[in-house]
Amino acid sequence: MSYNDGARTKAEFRSKWRTTLKDPSYQAILQKAGFYITLDDHELTDNSTLYNLPPEAMKAGLEAFHEALPAPTLPDNRIWASYRWGSTAEIFVLDCRTERQPETRVTTSPIYISEAQMTWLKEGLSSSPCQFKVILNSVPILGFTDVWPERPDRWQSYEEQREELLSHIVTEDIPNVLFLTGDYHLAYVARLEPDGPYRNIWEVMVGPGAPRVPN
Repeated sequence: MSYNDGARTKAEFRSKWRTTLKDPSYQAILQKAGFYITLDDHELTDNSTLYNLPPEAMKAGLEAFHEALPAPTLPDNRIWASYRWGSTAEIFVLDCRTERQPETRVTTSPIYISEAQMTWLKEGLSSSPCQFKVILNSVPILGFTDVWPERPDRWQSYEEQREELLSHIVTEDIPNVLFLTGDYHLAYVARLEPDGPYRNIWEVMVGPGAPRVPN
């Protein structure tokens, strides 16, 4: 939503958020619709440097995120939460950034989201009374071919956790699960896999909304 690369202090993050939220097009659309919020990398910094961000900069960035947007401050400062619209839809907001441990990617137990978040998500999907379950997921879970770049930055490089979540959906026979994602600067509606057990799970990709995008 906002490109805050280079900010390190609360004042610098606030300045970048101010520039973003003063954009006339953002102001026009934000007053017309409610929205649920997670964060991607650029709200803090580009993913190439995100996981080396000094703790004080990470703290300042997250505090500014909550200041700038109507994102609730939840216990333990977590971002993940769910919201129900009667029995029609349950929206699961994930945090696929701040709990990730990139150094575990090549181990047998990679951490893309925390074990606590994974348990919460699986239990929530299984117990939801809603017809539709929509998962807000900042980076794609779709099974891309090797021609696509940035593999280390998506679910596919944390295959054990990807498999844990998707196999739970299939094994528990949870219907109407839809992933909604961003990050890749394009749009698609696609099956997660061309064939196999995950073929009937879909993902919708939307591009970034942030102004001042360089491409």
